[in-house]
Amino acid sequence: MSVNRRIAIVSAAVVLAMVAVTLGSGCTASSSDPGQLIFTRGEGHAGPIPRSNMGGAYTTRGLPCAGCHGASGQGTGVGPSITRATLGTAHTITHKPSATDPNPQPVTEGPWTALQTVAVVRSGVTPEGRHLGGRMPMWQLDAQDSAALAKYLSQL
Repeated sequence: MSVNRRIAIVSAAVVLAMVAVTLGSGCTASSSDPGQLIFTRGEGHAGPIPRSNMGGAYTTRGLPCAGCHGASGQGTGVGPSITRATLGTAHTITHKPSATDPNPQPVTEGPWTALQTVAVVRSGVTPEGRHLGGRMPMWQLDAQDSAALAKYLSQL
């Protein structure tokens, strides 16, 4: 077998594996739901959405919402559940330590609407006035992308 043929076979296998991982994570290549594209890919109507680098400068790099909160918002070991069942009711969360609160205690928050949740994503501050902490990036969502993400979150 020629070297070029081996390279082609290995390249095809890598591409197929990447497609399988993407589809298995809930990302669909043909989604036309703008909110789902924001949630799964971090892409808005104008392309990649800038987000803070975990509290630092804004960049277009980094995981989309689903990368930390799970493909259907159910939560992972990195990010909590952000489903309607969780955020739409009173929920208890321990915010990450920050310079102003090095030992945060569990607090009850909510319920939050999808629009309030998007406001938290944009500002990094909950409706109750608590900062999310350094692990949650803030996203520079414009009005169109905010509305699309709110609509999608209300369906989770």
